[in-house]
Amino acid sequence: MVSCINRLSSILILIITVAGALPLQAGEKKKVVTMDDYGLWRTVSSAQLSPDGKWMTYDYRKPEADEGAPDERNLQIKHLVSDQVYQVPFGISPAFSDDSAWVAYKVDTDRKQAKRLKEKKEPVPQKVQLLNLETGEKITWENAASFVFSKSSNALAVGKPKSKGAKHKGSDLTVYNIKRKYYHHLGSVSDYHFNKKGTLLAYTRDAADKTANGLYVMNLESGLRTPLDQEGATYSRMTWDEEGTALAVLKGSKNEKFLQRENQLIAFTGLASDAPSRHELNPAEQYDFPRDMVISENGELSWNSDATKVFFGIKEQSPDPNYKESDKKDEKNKEGEERSSKKPESSDLDIWHWKDVRIQSVQRARAKRERNFTYRAVYNLEAKKFVQLTDKTMKKITLTRDGKWGVGSDDRQYIHDWKPHKADYYRVDTDTGQRKLMLTALQRSLGLSPDSRHFAYWKDAHVWIYDLDAGMTRNLTQEAPVSFVNMEWDYPTEKPSYGISGWTKDGKAVILQHRYDLWLQPLDGQPAVNLTGGVGAENEIRLRYIKLDREEKFIDLSRPNILSAYGQWTKKAGFYKLDAYDSESSSISKPEPLIYVDKSFGRLRKAKNADRYMVTIQSFTECPDYYVTDATFASPRRITDANPQQSEYHWGHTVLIDYTNKDGVRLQGALAVPDTHKPGERLPMIVSFYEKTSQYLHHYVRPKYAGSSASHLMETISKGYLLLMPDVHFNTGATGDDMLECIEAAVDKAVELGYADPNRVGLCGHSFSGYGASYIATRSKKFAAVSAGAGVMELGSDFDHLWGYSADRKKGSGANAHQYQIYGQGRIGTNPHDNFELYRDQSPITHVKEMTTPLLLMQGESDDTVAWIEAIGMYNAMRFSGKKIILLSYPDEGHSLSKRVNKIDFTKRMIEYFDHYLKGKPTADWIENGVPFLEKDK
Repeated sequence: MVSCINRLSSILILIITVAGALPLQAGEKKKVVTMDDYGLWRTVSSAQLSPDGKWMTYDYRKPEADEGAPDERNLQIKHLVSDQVYQVPFGISPAFSDDSAWVAYKVDTDRKQAKRLKEKKEPVPQKVQLLNLETGEKITWENAASFVFSKSSNALAVGKPKSKGAKHKGSDLTVYNIKRKYYHHLGSVSDYHFNKKGTLLAYTRDAADKTANGLYVMNLESGLRTPLDQEGATYSRMTWDEEGTALAVLKGSKNEKFLQRENQLIAFTGLASDAPSRHELNPAEQYDFPRDMVISENGELSWNSDATKVFFGIKEQSPDPNYKESDKKDEKNKEGEERSSKKPESSDLDIWHWKDVRIQSVQRARAKRERNFTYRAVYNLEAKKFVQLTDKTMKKITLTRDGKWGVGSDDRQYIHDWKPHKADYYRVDTDTGQRKLMLTALQRSLGLSPDSRHFAYWKDAHVWIYDLDAGMTRNLTQEAPVSFVNMEWDYPTEKPSYGISGWTKDGKAVILQHRYDLWLQPLDGQPAVNLTGGVGAENEIRLRYIKLDREEKFIDLSRPNILSAYGQWTKKAGFYKLDAYDSESSSISKPEPLIYVDKSFGRLRKAKNADRYMVTIQSFTECPDYYVTDATFASPRRITDANPQQSEYHWGHTVLIDYTNKDGVRLQGALAVPDTHKPGERLPMIVSFYEKTSQYLHHYVRPKYAGSSASHLMETISKGYLLLMPDVHFNTGATGDDMLECIEAAVDKAVELGYADPNRVGLCGHSFSGYGASYIATRSKKFAAVSAGAGVMELGSDFDHLWGYSADRKKGSGANAHQYQIYGQGRIGTNPHDNFELYRDQSPITHVKEMTTPLLLMQGESDDTVAWIEAIGMYNAMRFSGKKIILLSYPDEGHSLSKRVNKIDFTKRMIEYFDHYLKGKPTADWIENGVPFLEKDK
């Protein structure tokens, strides 16, 4: 097998090398990448593969291009056999018809023109075009907002944008019959959807005067439009069932005295027949419907698989506090009553009480969600029976596809600031609403089976299933020959499993993910079978099932399947073929490599109706271009060529290094070495880290402006720096020390191998690693300079700060940092009230007095994740102690920089900073003297 892998590796490397950028002409010298060059680099977008696999769309974007540069967007539509290409300037969002004869797309407005229109607060127009791929004929719809093909390529629906300032939601819709070349123009359409087969179009109308509002269906073959329901009401949540033969909608009107719209549920079944049936749930006429509740448009509308039940949301009705009876009386009485009923101004006080289930900031952040929250209910069409499924004692439920059962969860007694999230689980009979307790204090569920029979979960280091019909539970993996515990999980919480790939089509087994292999676990509790024959564990390759069909519900093992492959320690990647599995003979055919090389692969996508695949392939030297291939992967063909100009510049290559922490845990790092490196030459090195980063060995580093302190700047590599991306292994408690130990060990290895100059090593990190970089700066003597951004500097104070919260009340979760520091990424495992010394010792600010390393801090003043005051505290502490500290404080920026001008500014300063400390270049004035506030505009 090894020889087979090596042969395939050699073949692909040759193919990709030949397809790469052309070399420089004789006599030309390579250039160093500078900030002036960033705008040349392109990324690939809009990649789609036609269902027959013969056509592909793609576009190039220049993310770092100057804002004043010409808009070069140009959608390419390429025939993969003849290489015929259609080009569409400003084309976006392409989609192919099912028969691959047509492609539709939007045509955007030039960016400069769009900017001018936005500044005038005018709408930015788009249009939709339909292109005949055989003839090149185009049909254009001006001022269009949306489009969608029907299945079977019968029609294209194109929607106009909603009128600016209009209260009604309807706009014009054109339905174009592609085969007959007929146009149907529909007015005031608020929502539209084709059914699964593409034979019917359902739509709702919402007109300004509510004239002819209703639910309609158009037969795409005959063009006949049939009103299913009409009334001067608002129609919402229109939903087809799985097969496209049943349709449901909510119809309602707003009573001005109340907050909630009062809706009815209307459903139609048998729409594919000549005699569809109408079903209606009117809460006012349904004796068992709660009197104080309404059917709410805020809740999702859904069908069960056989279209016998409709699920929807219900909500409490309440009076509108802004409604006044005086509004309906004559103006004289109205004026007097308004004066007498005018309420005094009230305080906008928030009361933070220790008995609050959730703290006020969390309540505030969740307020909109809670206001729109609905309880789940069901209407049985045949029995004409309404059943409420959830309530305040059990607010969440997941439904089986057949709609027979629901699995509800009640987490009320487990809601906590920091303890792991748990819940009690109940089986709910949707015919009666009756609940049966299944599990208590469960932390990790694994979901329902697509055949509606089982609920899977993780408990006590095993995979279990609950048989919904039998009401019984079973430990599936107690007899398994391997453990499915994720031993790489380094958080101080219960270790999870590696997860489930899916359920088999015959309904007899579930496919479990081991660290490396896939295991077929029978649902009757029999021992698991290694589907991949131990190839993964034997070679330390992680093999995973790829879902190529988005509509797939089961995994069909009776046919061959493609698996992704990733080498744990080699960082190689690719795809393996898993032959069909015969469940009767239980014979296992070991998977064979299709392609397995020193590259990194994107998501594999398959043409719907053909044996053709599309995937991005990249390495440190090759940008992620798109390739197409057949199922053998014998000769992947590169289609896009995003950055041919790269051959003009000094680049580099990567080296995988191995090292261990003090406990002997194996770790790795990806070391980028510039092209100009000479054997035996020691270079300055920048270390950029964030937990595990060695997996980026074969990732392309595009020249781009830095939004954070941990950005990998290709410019530094091009100009002669090493870049090291190492791994950190975490234990519980000493998080900062773990970072210090592992990063120093990685640096020592790079020095030992002869690459790095030990006197010219820099470090950068952001957010969690911004904390780590700052901590290392205070404890280590190995770094000539450190750049850190948006990191916590004092763990004890951060523990009681709000996590993801801003004073403008518009952003953030509002949670405190208790869970994050104890069980989350902080990994401390305790709290400062029980072990204050640990928190103090692991805080960067504690060790400022002993530090000798210059520190460049970057912080957004509107950061809603790490408080700005953390950076200010570190700055003041270092300033007080006479240490070299520079704080780059960016107003109106968050956890990372988002404004282009600030990204450019920070990139320039970070490069200047490292150039001075690691290369000895002259000190920039801002490094030497700072910039007085009154002079910063100069």
